[in-house]
Amino acid sequence: MKLKKRYCLYIALAIFLALTTLSCKKEETDQASVPDLSRSSKILKEAGDEYWNRRLEDSVSLRMKYGLKIEKLPDVSFEYAQSHSDNAQSMLEKLEQIDVKELSHEEWISLEILKWQSKKIVEGSKFFWLNFPVIPNFLYRTHRIFTTFQFEEKADLEHYLNLLRQYPVYINDIQNRLQEQFDKGIVLPKDEIALVVPFWISFIKEGKQSIFFVKDG
Repeated sequence: MKLKKRYCLYIALAIFLALTTLSCKKEETDQASVPDLSRSSKILKEAGDEYWNRRLEDSVSLRMKYGLKIEKLPDVSFEYAQSHSDNAQSMLEKLEQIDVKELSHEEWISLEILKWQSKKIVEGSKFFWLNFPVIPNFLYRTHRIFTTFQFEEKADLEHYLNLLRQYPVYINDIQNRLQEQFDKGIVLPKDEIALVVPFWISFIKEGKQSIFFVKDG
């Protein structure tokens, strides 16, 4: 009986040692599988983080998607668009420092996407005055800030009012941009007016029909 118990003890000890050895090897393998980032990989990661953080800061749609608090309405000014373009140009210059030979295939894909997005912003800024901030698609994103606003605590009311106080300034900025376009001889195509006018009329309403109306709750 004693021999049998001793035999079982040896078996258990052997299994324990085997599992311990395998665990140690796995940890060594896991550590070895995470190589130090190359210089180019580090630049790419920093650029990607910078781009994503700026998008989260500026994009109303992304902030709504990820449940982040929206503190300001979109900026429709030329100055903002130019600043956005300058940042994109700086991003392209930073990406030029990358040696693609040091990247993995996945990193190379990320690099090409960042380049494409940045080039699109830089090139798009040249046509700023050809975009009209009164079309439905443009304003729809802004109005969703109010129509989907969630009131969960008392502080949310003040937050909503702060956004609402920005709205007259936002509309005034749109008007100023339209005036500048008009001064440049750039006006909304006639066919678009038939879509834009009814859209604006649809939300210029008072009381419970207003998109800014908040029910008691």
